[in-house]
Amino acid sequence: MITVVTMMESITVILHFHLRNHLAERREAYFVKEVSMKRLPKKKLDYYARKLSKIRKELVDVIDGLERPTLKVTPREATGDLSNYAFHMADIATANSEREKILNLRSGEERLLYAVDEVLYKIKQGTYGICERCKIMISEERLRAIPYARLCVKCKEELEKAG
Repeated sequence: MITVVTMMESITVILHFHLRNHLAERREAYFVKEVSMKRLPKKKLDYYARKLSKIRKELVDVIDGLERPTLKVTPREATGDLSNYAFHMADIATANSEREKILNLRSGEERLLYAVDEVLYKIKQGTYGICERCKIMISEERLRAIPYARLCVKCKEELEKAG
């Protein structure tokens, strides 16, 4: 008789657990639906679209500027040495170090360009300003400071703490 009661209690606990999770999921779905209905007004979306387009153009110009002088020339041309004599190893190391530095800068700018493109797409979809993690509106203050922000301050801090 004791095992039957224990088994019934276990079933009750399991059912209670599943019901509670189901209700929580429904509440969350309702919350996400409610939040996603709150969108920035068209005037603000246009403002941010113009601002992001300007940032995008500047990034493309920077990337092109980084590419031209260092990546499209040979190491010999970069040093200005057009003679037929062999390079000194130190000259080659310096040229390679400069190329690597430029590639790292370019990589960072390309990541930022990707983020801007993603946010411009969100504007077209009508989901701009909604945190990708918790689905609440990102503060206007944060969007003014970082128009390509995809997370609210709280979620960004949690991600940074997590590593």
